[in-house]
Amino acid sequence: MTAQDVNTQLQWQGDWDVLERRMGDLIIVFLNSTGRMDPKMDNGQANASSRLPAVFLIESGVADMVAIADAQVDSAKWHNVNMYCKKREVAAFYGPTSNAVCKMENIVSAQSTSLVSGGTLLLMTNMVAGHMCQMQRQQTVGKQLHVSFDFMGAHLDIIVLYGVASPSTWQKKSLCSELAIALTRSLHECKGGALVMADTNSVWRTLDCIGGVKHKYDESADSVCNVLLRLGLQDLHVLRHANR
Repeated sequence: MTAQDVNTQLQWQGDWDVLERRMGDLIIVFLNSTGRMDPKMDNGQANASSRLPAVFLIESGVADMVAIADAQVDSAKWHNVNMYCKKREVAAFYGPTSNAVCKMENIVSAQSTSLVSGGTLLLMTNMVAGHMCQMQRQQTVGKQLHVSFDFMGAHLDIIVLYGVASPSTWQKKSLCSELAIALTRSLHECKGGALVMADTNSVWRTLDCIGGVKHKYDESADSVCNVLLRLGLQDLHVLRHANR
């Protein structure tokens, strides 16, 4: 697999050179898998619909790191994910989700849906993993994973994050507040550059809203977007495409 193969298959809308490698580049791919990361089914057979083969981006040298939000990986599924990656000599780290917290988060009218959400994964080459100097424990029930690297004196902190979806109930508002506190603390601890890759489940520009109207939770101080803006981070997509 080459960068051109990926470009052709995914049919990027712009930025066709995003995976082209130059000397000294660290190529990182971020995606929201919406679950389906377990390589095995409940009966132990291989899961043909698993999205974990995304590690092939690393195996083939197209990417150095793949960050995944909403992986929906709990401690049980993590064993399968970790074994799959080890066989392919890919280093894997995770922030586990919790079924109990997911039930609490998704309570609607005193009833809980069966939706499982959260769980973050960070996959990388063993060479990049060798530069990892710390993995923070502020995982916020699988919604945040913070890893620190030292590349010969150059510090880089990477935070993978999955925001609370539609925080309208008190349970979700509580989780949203907890995540905002954890994210703020993590960013204050960064020693050098910080890269936050997130499905924020919120927006800060009306341009990104359907109909150009923000929801109430988009304006909340605990919104992931607002936390990042408040701490001085820049939106890389907006820097590249100001009007899209």
